[in-house]
Amino acid sequence: MRCYILALLMLTSLFSVGCITSSISDDQDNTNENLEDFPLNVIFPTLGRDVDITTNYNLLDQANNRSTLILWAGAGCSGCHDWTQMLRGELENGNISNDSHIVTIHRYPKFESTTQIYNVYGNESSNEYAPWPILMPQDGAFVWNAETGDLTDVKLTDAFDNPVTPTLQIIDSDGFLIWQSRTYWADTNVIAEISTVLNML
Repeated sequence: MRCYILALLMLTSLFSVGCITSSISDDQDNTNENLEDFPLNVIFPTLGRDVDITTNYNLLDQANNRSTLILWAGAGCSGCHDWTQMLRGELENGNISNDSHIVTIHRYPKFESTTQIYNVYGNESSNEYAPWPILMPQDGAFVWNAETGDLTDVKLTDAFDNPVTPTLQIIDSDGFLIWQSRTYWADTNVIAEISTVLNML
């Protein structure tokens, strides 16, 4: 299924030059050989808001057989602010389905506090408010093997291709990373590709 999706995306890109391909940075690689070959899952604390659903978030369980759009973000990242605002707007105007499973994962827990993340993304009065779950892993956190249910010795950042901020990724319902973009500023072309990928799954 993943091969079919990647092939379809490649064909779409050939017929949409300047629309989809221009929105993806040169360092995107959907078939990165360094990625783990087992299905991934993450289980991390959240900010504990109502929209976070639970204080300890199991990504695949909460996805409920849907793919998940992940935004890797930091409190001081202007591009992350921009993407959060655009994603929220796209949800509000229906360009991204309200049924979509979106989460933000805090990328730099070693350098930014929970309070800093809450003030930027967790507070409803903030311009960068994220109305979806925000996951707060500890520095050096590990991922779970979704197939066996076991905690692995693979670091979160390694398993997810060492995401910079912002990085947007889609992980499918089985736990495989199938798409990513490291486009810094929010871009409607990338939004269109996200919608295409999510609608195919």
